[in-house]
Amino acid sequence: MLSSWGKAQQYVQTHYGIKEGLNSALVYKTVNLPSGELFIATQRGISMFDGYRFIKNESLQSPTLALFTTNQHLYFFDSNSLQSTKSIHAQPSILVETIKTDDNPNNDHFENIFVDSQQRIWSTDFEQLKYFDPKTNQIKSYKILPQNKNLHIHLSILEVRKGEIWLFAPNGIWIWDESTSKVQKFQHPSINNYPIQAAILLKNGTIALATNEGRIFNYNPQNQDVQLIYTIPSNKSIRGLAETDTGFYFFTSEQVYELKNNQLFPIYKTQKGELNHLNFDRTTKSIWLSSTDGLIQLKPIHPSLKIWHNENLSSPIISLAKDSNGKLWGISSNNELWTIENEAIRKFAQIIPGKFYGIHSSKNSLFLSTNQVIYQFKNSKFEQLPIEVDPNHEIISCFITSQNEFWVVYSTKEMDRYYWPSLAKKSQKLQNEPSFWIDNKWQDIRIDKNNRIWLAGWMPKSFGITYYKPNQELFYDIADKKLNTNGGLFVGDYFTKIGLSHKKEMLFTAYGGWNSTDADGKLKKRVDVHQYDILDAHLRGISSDQKGNVYFATGEGLHVYRPDLDQVFRFSILDGFPTDYLVHSFLQDENNRIYIGYEGGILSFDLTTALHSELQNKLKLTQILVNGQPIEILSNELVLTKDQRDLVIQFSDLSYLAEDKVRFRYKFSDEDNWHDIPKPELILNHLSPGKYALEFEAIDNLGNKQTQSLSFSFRAKPPFLKSKFFYGLLILGIFGLIFGINQYLWRKRHEKQEDLRKIKEAEMKTLRSQMNPHFLFNTLNSINSYIIQNETENASSYLTTFSKLMRNILDNSKHEQITLKNEIDSLKLYLTLESVRLEHSFDYVISIDQSIQSENIFVPPLIIQPFAENSIWHGLRTLKSGGMLEIYAEQPDEETLILKIQDNGIGRTESAKLKKTETQHKSYGISITIDRIKSLNPENTVEIFDLYENNKPNGTLVILTLKMKDND
Repeated sequence: MLSSWGKAQQYVQTHYGIKEGLNSALVYKTVNLPSGELFIATQRGISMFDGYRFIKNESLQSPTLALFTTNQHLYFFDSNSLQSTKSIHAQPSILVETIKTDDNPNNDHFENIFVDSQQRIWSTDFEQLKYFDPKTNQIKSYKILPQNKNLHIHLSILEVRKGEIWLFAPNGIWIWDESTSKVQKFQHPSINNYPIQAAILLKNGTIALATNEGRIFNYNPQNQDVQLIYTIPSNKSIRGLAETDTGFYFFTSEQVYELKNNQLFPIYKTQKGELNHLNFDRTTKSIWLSSTDGLIQLKPIHPSLKIWHNENLSSPIISLAKDSNGKLWGISSNNELWTIENEAIRKFAQIIPGKFYGIHSSKNSLFLSTNQVIYQFKNSKFEQLPIEVDPNHEIISCFITSQNEFWVVYSTKEMDRYYWPSLAKKSQKLQNEPSFWIDNKWQDIRIDKNNRIWLAGWMPKSFGITYYKPNQELFYDIADKKLNTNGGLFVGDYFTKIGLSHKKEMLFTAYGGWNSTDADGKLKKRVDVHQYDILDAHLRGISSDQKGNVYFATGEGLHVYRPDLDQVFRFSILDGFPTDYLVHSFLQDENNRIYIGYEGGILSFDLTTALHSELQNKLKLTQILVNGQPIEILSNELVLTKDQRDLVIQFSDLSYLAEDKVRFRYKFSDEDNWHDIPKPELILNHLSPGKYALEFEAIDNLGNKQTQSLSFSFRAKPPFLKSKFFYGLLILGIFGLIFGINQYLWRKRHEKQEDLRKIKEAEMKTLRSQMNPHFLFNTLNSINSYIIQNETENASSYLTTFSKLMRNILDNSKHEQITLKNEIDSLKLYLTLESVRLEHSFDYVISIDQSIQSENIFVPPLIIQPFAENSIWHGLRTLKSGGMLEIYAEQPDEETLILKIQDNGIGRTESAKLKKTETQHKSYGISITIDRIKSLNPENTVEIFDLYENNKPNGTLVILTLKMKDND
């Protein structure tokens, strides 16, 4: 018989090669930084692995034969020099360059690096033990292996005591003493003659030694005691050792072993290549194997999982039970009995004829049902019970009830009942109709904690869940409308297994989901494949833990429903399960463990620890790419230049779990909702200028969110065209433009004929004063305010409108007459700017009579604006809200155009009072415009009326009457 530990898969194996991103298939060594990253020395340099990606440094491409880490610092030898670095993207520091121009091969090599407590860097070459002291930049060498020709021989260097460096070599053990600065050979009769292949300093201060003949010794430096721990039967050379919490890992060129409780367990054997190094990560419990065929990770199976496997068990375990002594029994589909004893699964010796139906435990008795007889386990064997069974009907269970009756339950026939222990048959029949047994197919029967008997199965005309009423001698269908009024809560009509909940509820699996009921059968919960993430509709065994989490077995692994999250999660082969097909048999014991039979063995799962997260509660940035190029990570803050607009943020939880077992999400600091991402990487392209703050979280495949999150912030500087400096230059340019416009208009007006001097002078003054200086300065101040407040979009919009207005003024000033449409368009731009600047305290309406063709009517430029400006500044400006400016254009006849400007402001009387208490806003444009209007045609008129409502001032009305004939 084979030990379960020897044959069951206790580790999940993952192979990494060039296809997965590793820079070379030839891996020499790995080390874990204290922060969790894995550094890998290969034939093509060093790379870092964070569990999701291999990260390289293009400057580290040479073969790297030695690697050592301490205090977040990495030391390595890459055939060119002895170097050190702090991160994969940092520029490494060269400590000692090799000398390849002389005839001494020793100074070309720094193998087997070790850093002692004084930061001396020890190494070996062909013949020597040596160290480099960074404080003095000196190298000291001691010849140990004269005439040695094997460069890559593995030597172990340890600091056993402070000031004592021990070298373990094929020609013995050598000790360097700081007090004498000399090296002497260690003498001990028990181990003097053994060539040492590997040595490690254990936590208890002793040393574990391995020889090239497969022996492992333990040496105590305090009392010089030597003990032989183990000898490998094959006497293979041991290449390396690693201490675990319960023993050792060690490896040969092709195999890895665990030495535990003085027992040897092979845990891995190479299929290709040789093993170079073993690195055990105590944090994640992963074993990292360096080989000539890539990097191998051995991850322990889920800590709650235990597997018993036997190569001789070629068929699935279809039924499980525990006897009164706690021994686990199982039967296979090929009619074999199996037990688990002393951590091994063994075949039971007794030969029992017939087809096995099930193994059943009831009231400290163990029964075996077959198609011929029923057996009871007594006196270390199964003895036949003196009762008959129906060979034409499958037995689904047999058990002893609380009324001391022994029931034999069939799938399609009424059960047989006997008195226990006499086994006299009970003649009274159950009161259910014959069709209850003929039309239905029963799958499972179970006694709950209140001794109520539940029967479930396929009921084509109902739903499939019943329980026994002793006083009526019948099984009651819980689909009765008096109990469950809503039949839609049933998950289906084909129920398969019954489970007990810790909350005194009943659990029932079906094809497509499961239901729970209270102790009386009233439906409580429905979980199905349509509403929840259940990968397979074939549900079988079911149970719950003390927190109410419900576990159920399917053809796609073990699922768990978490009521606190109202979600379903899954355990699978990624967690170390030997298979995902878990529908053969299911048992929950009193110790809150479930047992599941599969093809080849039995597994158990501890529900008390099943949902504990395997995440290491870490999140760390591992690589940042700016415009596609990696940069050194100095902190969790970053400043991007104006040309850096593409950012890739890569991070890791450093738990080294399968990718499907961890998911990630992120959000910006100003967001409430999280965004899921498929892997720990966020790509941000075409970034807009501004400050950004991000937060990342990791959640495992069981819904556990780790408490440690990752915060990262960065600032993207704006390009020149969006910078404050550019806006400052733009404002100065606008001032220059305004000045130039005024100068240009002034010169143009002086070129006009003297006989039109009065009209032209009025027009010149108007166009020079067309925009009140207060308006110009206030507009520019508004733009400047938006810029200071970093409201770039508002500044841009406001500036665009202002520029259009200035351009219209410049264009219109070239003409004595413009169309009414152009005049209205410029007026709209002006009113828009004033409305925005005065925080929309007033609205405006411009109405043109439908009979007017504004494209064909010509008026002097800026004929309306001065009156509109006057209404805003002296009528509407003091109103906090509700202001209204209305402008109308009508044409009573072909020769007359009437323009009306009306506001609902405070009126001229109140405005005059305000002028005494505040700086006066002089509107010179009014008098100039009136002069222009009358000069154009004596019949042109300007009328101004004060408006009242309930004898109170309610605005001003201006009416301009223009005679079109002369105006043209």
